[in-house]
Amino acid sequence: WALDWFASLVHHDRVDPWASLFDLTATPPPALLVLPYLAGSGTLDNDPLARGALLGLTLETTTAQVARAFVEASGYELAKIRAALAERGIAGTDVYAVGGGSANPSALQARADAAAVRLRAVTKEASTRGAALLAAIGVGVHDGVSALPAPPVLHDAEPEPEHAAWYARQRETFGSLYPLLRTVNDSFTALEETA
Repeated sequence: WALDWFASLVHHDRVDPWASLFDLTATPPPALLVLPYLAGSGTLDNDPLARGALLGLTLETTTAQVARAFVEASGYELAKIRAALAERGIAGTDVYAVGGGSANPSALQARADAAAVRLRAVTKEASTRGAALLAAIGVGVHDGVSALPAPPVLHDAEPEPEHAAWYARQRETFGSLYPLLRTVNDSFTALEETA
């Protein structure tokens, strides 16, 4: 949602605003961070009053760099979720990516680097396929989820080892932002309630 919002904001006159948004060639990218909570935060923080933030802007910041920061934010969120699952003894090796951003190899790479995990882009019909496979379990065609065939993979993105240390620092900073900005968000909410 956050990336869609940004794409429509900067390319409101285009049918496909994503097409020209990704210039993800800068290595390392600038130290920008986005909290993508434009409609509250979901998994882990679960705060409907959380707000988005864009930190690290300079006079040299470009639209493409901000777009990259939005893409990376989804990777940092994925890393937070994977860490929480690992703390509970749940670990997986493959993460399958669906949606508009997964079709763009550069965006998928930035997300994989930010999350420090291999991402496997699958077809747009992943939800339909998943529903059909679960129905197949229900009628006895498959014995359970573990017996299901893996989804067809369009392409993979492996984290780039040469960027690992930089992204580890960014993930750590990203993880500290929500708690730091919560007081600010609460102040904004209180101000709006008095208006």
